[in-house]
Amino acid sequence: MRERWRSLPTQTIWAVVLAAGLAVGGLALVAGWKIRQTAYQQTFEQLLRQADVLEPVFRPYLPLSSPTKPVEETLLDKKAFSERSGSKSKPSEWGSSSASSLPETQRAVQELCLQMARASQTRITLILSDGTVLGESEEKPDLMEPHSSRPEIRQALQGQPATSLRYSHTLRQWMFYAAIPIREGDRTLAVLRLAQPKAEVDRQLQSLWLWLAGVGGVMLSLGVAVGLWLLRPFLIGWKVLLQGAKRLVQGDWATPIALAGPADLRQLADCLNQLAQTLQGRQQSLLAQESELQAILTSMTEGVLAVDSQRRVVSINPSAAELLGLEAEPSASRALEEITRYPELNRLVDQVLTSGETVVAQIRLPGPPPREVQLQGTVLRDADQEPLGALVVLRDVTRLRQLENLRRDFVANVSHELKTPLTSIQGFVEALLEGALHDPDQAERFLKIIAEQTQRLQNLVEDLLSLSRIEQEAESQQIRLELGPIRGVLESAIELCRPKAEEKQIPLHLDCPEDLQVPRNAALLEQAVVNLLDNAIKYSSEGQPVLLEAFQQGQEVVIRVQDHGCGIPPEHLDRIFERFYRVDKARSRKLGGTGLGLAIVKHIALAHNGRVAVESQVGQGSSFYIYLPIPIPQDSLSTVQGGQA
Repeated sequence: MRERWRSLPTQTIWAVVLAAGLAVGGLALVAGWKIRQTAYQQTFEQLLRQADVLEPVFRPYLPLSSPTKPVEETLLDKKAFSERSGSKSKPSEWGSSSASSLPETQRAVQELCLQMARASQTRITLILSDGTVLGESEEKPDLMEPHSSRPEIRQALQGQPATSLRYSHTLRQWMFYAAIPIREGDRTLAVLRLAQPKAEVDRQLQSLWLWLAGVGGVMLSLGVAVGLWLLRPFLIGWKVLLQGAKRLVQGDWATPIALAGPADLRQLADCLNQLAQTLQGRQQSLLAQESELQAILTSMTEGVLAVDSQRRVVSINPSAAELLGLEAEPSASRALEEITRYPELNRLVDQVLTSGETVVAQIRLPGPPPREVQLQGTVLRDADQEPLGALVVLRDVTRLRQLENLRRDFVANVSHELKTPLTSIQGFVEALLEGALHDPDQAERFLKIIAEQTQRLQNLVEDLLSLSRIEQEAESQQIRLELGPIRGVLESAIELCRPKAEEKQIPLHLDCPEDLQVPRNAALLEQAVVNLLDNAIKYSSEGQPVLLEAFQQGQEVVIRVQDHGCGIPPEHLDRIFERFYRVDKARSRKLGGTGLGLAIVKHIALAHNGRVAVESQVGQGSSFYIYLPIPIPQDSLSTVQGGQA
């Protein structure tokens, strides 16, 4: 309610009412003051006119002798003159009756004052030049003090009409006074004063003021009504403008503000509409940038963690949450210590905030699975390059570390695999040079060993070259896959391995449908199957059968090689397809293996967009699998899409 009273429309309405009230009130005050002054002036003028009319009536009753004579003497002279002249008695002449005396003359003047006062509705006073009150319509003259000190009397005795508004101590009220001199030549015989109570004039003015108040109220109402009518467009425009501004605050940029009201408000509404369009464009741009940034952060494989200077989380992407083992992305403004318990991460953030430099560290996350994570922290700055906090990038380097380990193992294994036959060849060559060459039996035995080690080196080099060639062609997509049956490929592989199998009396069985087809490179697929069969024959006992079968499973063709050999312990299954990895190194070298056969199988399967797997139980044998994808025919794909539509 209080806010409503403070609103601009309410204040404007009250301003109009107040302005109209002040204008009408001020006009009423000025008009009332002017009317009162005019009424007072008219009262004075009316009293003067009445005095001028009554002056001839009172003149005959005044003494005409010299003012040097006492009043009583003058009156007696007038009386004696009347008696001698034998004139008849007249009410208007002094001493007209022979029986008249001074009190009788005064009574005549007093009676005249009373009569004239009743006729003119005024107070009439006749004062002689010495201030003596000769006649008074409201009081007894003989009880009244001399009036020569009264201001209007004093001025009239000087020969000029006089007026005065003052408090009458005789009647104890405010009175209007008008006094005129009664002169005889240059001599002032008396002063005729008329008076009227101020209360009577005020009563007359009161009714006039009531009328003025009514007219003022009507004028005020009309003024307020006209003012509000003139303000109506402004108030409507302001209401529309205020509602539009509220919509802008609430985020409604699409609805324009209607152009209503005076020109200034319409111009302001147009400016707000232009501002809304600008802000809407900027908001859309910011939202697009925020969406792009969020999409980038979400799509990043690296984790991104941002904290402010108080170590509160500002932002964290899903990769960082997943690396740190968080079930969900934590809400912003939470302390870093609340969401993670890794001291290495906390120390890195402290170092970045303290030093202001880039800090790199590495931590091992327990998992599962265990991970090696590289941390890189840098200072987070604003547009003015002022520090805001720290930005930490978490990079999963587990695979990189594994590859580095594989590289080191590969170099060590290759060096070892090459060094062993080279050392053997070098030793037997030195033995031959030292004299064994002259012993035919010894020389022949040494030369056979040298030939075996040389063949071993050749096999190793060929496997390395083959593996390298398969990897390069697969990466450059130079391996051509043709859709065709695979039974012929499997039969060729069995025929290549049959001599070795017959040496150990191992039967080879094939189970493959004639019409089973898959996109394949026949030569590479044959090499992979040969490697699997060769391993199965090597690690199987005499007389134990080896099964080669192929079948369709879903959208894949599965090639399975099953033996009944010694089996593979479970701890070696995850690394069995790595280069130079051997479960039993001594037995593997004794059987002539290079340690690259299964690695070649794996890379051939990858070149076919497939995969490999192994199942094994110690003492019962192993099963190796090659999974090759079957492409969906285009017409079948169209049928499926049409059914879904």
